[in-house]
Amino acid sequence: MQVFKLYLKIIKKNLPGIMVYLGIFLFIVVLITTITRDTSSTTFEQSKVKIAYINEDIENPLINGFKDYLKDYVEFVEIEETEEGMRDALFFRVVEYIVIIPDGFVEGFENDNPMKLKKLAVPDSTSATYIDMTIENYFNTAENYIKNTDLSPEEIVNYVKEDLDVSTKTNLSVKKTEDNGALKFYFNYSSYALTAVLIIAISSMMLSLGNIHIKRRNRVSPIPIGKSQFQQVLGLFFIVLLIDLLLIFVGLFFRGEANGFVFGLLSMNLLSLSIAILSIAYLVGTTIRNREAANGVANILSLGFAFLSGVFVPKELLGETALQIGKFTPTYWFVMANDSIFNLSNYSFDELSNILISMVVQLGFGVAFFAITLVINKKNRTSVE
Repeated sequence: MQVFKLYLKIIKKNLPGIMVYLGIFLFIVVLITTITRDTSSTTFEQSKVKIAYINEDIENPLINGFKDYLKDYVEFVEIEETEEGMRDALFFRVVEYIVIIPDGFVEGFENDNPMKLKKLAVPDSTSATYIDMTIENYFNTAENYIKNTDLSPEEIVNYVKEDLDVSTKTNLSVKKTEDNGALKFYFNYSSYALTAVLIIAISSMMLSLGNIHIKRRNRVSPIPIGKSQFQQVLGLFFIVLLIDLLLIFVGLFFRGEANGFVFGLLSMNLLSLSIAILSIAYLVGTTIRNREAANGVANILSLGFAFLSGVFVPKELLGETALQIGKFTPTYWFVMANDSIFNLSNYSFDELSNILISMVVQLGFGVAFFAITLVINKKNRTSVE
């Protein structure tokens, strides 16, 4: 295990630098996770819609009562009562809705021959639907009293107000999911830190052993090439294990209400990604000849993977081209697995299979990049000879 022990010595020598990098990235991840925790509000406040009210009919208790009724739901805004003025008010969002009482409306309404109100609204406005329902509630209730009673307009308005003022106390039960949301956010963002730190750390170690004189000396050593490479990979896995354990330990602080099974799946998913990133870092360390270039590659890959996989930008906001490119990164499948883990409704094989498939794809990336690295190493050994 001479090569493995050598790796441990190199790890010990580079450990302060690795911990500084990891500490910085972890600080960023934890800070962003803490800031972006979901917040829940247990209060509800109704917002008033800005509307213009234009009465072209006579003053009447029914119409005056209607305007008083609307005051609880809308904010009245004065506008220019011309066709052009109304269009401008809607276009510039001075108001979202305009209701016009046409001439003869009251007479027709009281004689069971109602005219339609004139309504103008901002296109595709949800507020328009809300105001329509509010207006219909008032006039439908008033119509029932007119048809079935001999009450005066003043009495009808009073009864309509009493009927429409009836309210029901409702208790809003809010299920807190902020802790689980923070946990998901943390694990997704940890992929960014993991990619950057692993590539920087492993490439630094590979560069320490990449000196041409060291390679030639290793060629004449009694340790077989296969055994030497196995011990190298074992040393690299040791680094990955240390970093993963630290990330998982910090993740415990964001665990919230997530059960042990969910947290275990998240940890397994992180380990799967680590193996994929390890093979990429191994490839970078084999092909890159200086630390500055390795740091540049680490930044490009970590940021690129994070943007294309849904870590920095939600997948729903990414274009189709970006998503298709993202599928060729292990981080995309890591985030997909995390999404599936937090959407678990039961632990059936059908639901777990999607998670396992994403993990297998990540491991597939690891095998592919590791195979490429072995081919490059073989060519490098030939050139050294």
